[in-house]
Amino acid sequence: MKLNNEQSRSLGSLVLKAQAIDDLLLNSLALAIEPETLGTEITEANAEGGFTRDVKVAIVNSAGETRKYFNGKFAVSVAKESTAGTVSIDDATEVELVEGEATITITYGGTWDANDTCTLTVGTDAKVAGIALDAVTSVDTLV
Repeated sequence: MKLNNEQSRSLGSLVLKAQAIDDLLLNSLALAIEPETLGTEITEANAEGGFTRDVKVAIVNSAGETRKYFNGKFAVSVAKESTAGTVSIDDATEVELVEGEATITITYGGTWDANDTCTLTVGTDAKVAGIALDAVTSVDTLV
């Protein structure tokens, strides 16, 4: 039996719902972030006109597979340890995951020195269907 387009979409929707139920029953959801750590060169961070870096965030199962059925928001913040460097994420306080993924752009400004750090944190106090998730961080230590 061959499925028509509507039947195929309905079946796909059921599969995603089954994955969601399975993930919740097994308590296997987590936030993932990439990169977790990196070392941006000072010359890049201090480039005229500023410097940006992208951080990818996803909600994954225990096998590390992005859960495409998930659409939702999590708290996001950025902090720095630098005397003259600045950092921003466009005043965002939340990141919205669409089909389980999002990209956050961090903008550096000012003057950065070796060993200064920029830390992006996603998912403070995060919960999915009442299940708590651990927050994740991306830490850039300038070299």
